[in-house]
Amino acid sequence: MDITKLIDTLLDSSTVEELSKKNNLDPKQVTQVASMGIPALLGKLNQNANNDKQKASLAKAIDDHSDDDVSDVLGFLKNIDLNDSQKMLGHIMGDDSQNVSSLISKKSGVKNTDVTSMLAMLAPLIMGFLGNKKKESTQSKSNDFDLGSLIGGLTQQAKQSDKTESSILDMLGDSKGIMDLIGGFFNKK
Repeated sequence: MDITKLIDTLLDSSTVEELSKKNNLDPKQVTQVASMGIPALLGKLNQNANNDKQKASLAKAIDDHSDDDVSDVLGFLKNIDLNDSQKMLGHIMGDDSQNVSSLISKKSGVKNTDVTSMLAMLAPLIMGFLGNKKKESTQSKSNDFDLGSLIGGLTQQAKQSDKTESSILDMLGDSKGIMDLIGGFFNKK
């Protein structure tokens, strides 16, 4: 599964309905939060992958999720452990977690706590997806794996999807930081 298929699956009606039920939101709100949240998570993961201090722990976390079955997105979401996924979101976003949730909340009109809950559901799915991709890559190319290139490549694929905001994805990898990344998105709408 490539990132555009993952995004399409995340935003299809049955997945949106499941996320709606789990988060007590209407489908339009789920779509808004997911379409901003996925690029924000990928953006922060990209920053972490290119940070020498965080790269090793991110690589280990991705390895830990290399056997997660994300091919059935709906089934995966139904079985998420929300406590673990909240911790995962905190590790991915670090100090930016609250600010990113607040900005997405402001733009979407969804309560901050609901945005955080949705991001926490998306985080393990994305980590599982990355773990699967890393496993595929290392099996096909012995020891020729670059985490930053993988995530950077996924953001390029995501640009091709009409389900995400390319204005966010265009800024990925920029040295401005995640807050400028999300803030730039809000200023363009």
